[in-house]
Amino acid sequence: MVLVTTAGVHDSIPAKELLFRLALTHPEISIVRAGSAYGGKLVTWAKKYLDITIKTVRRPPDAKGLVVLPRRWAVERSWSWIMRAATAATTNGSPK
Repeated sequence: MVLVTTAGVHDSIPAKELLFRLALTHPEISIVRAGSAYGGKLVTWAKKYLDITIKTVRRPPDAKGLVVLPRRWAVERSWSWIMRAATAATTNGSPK
């Protein structure tokens, strides 16, 4: 699901609308993983009104440099599969 906003809008602001649409179109989804910017009031709102649990992935406070965050790889991998499929569909699967 994609929600396009202007560049000046932080991702956490339209998150309620996106979660609401997600709940309407995919009621079977009960857990959403997100970055720490989506924590706080959004977590409480999603649980109360949509019965969706938002699990935030936080960077360890003492970490320096590149840190592999738990479950973050699954999100990144999913996006790479989606983009690869979209590229294959638009190029008829033929390499450039």
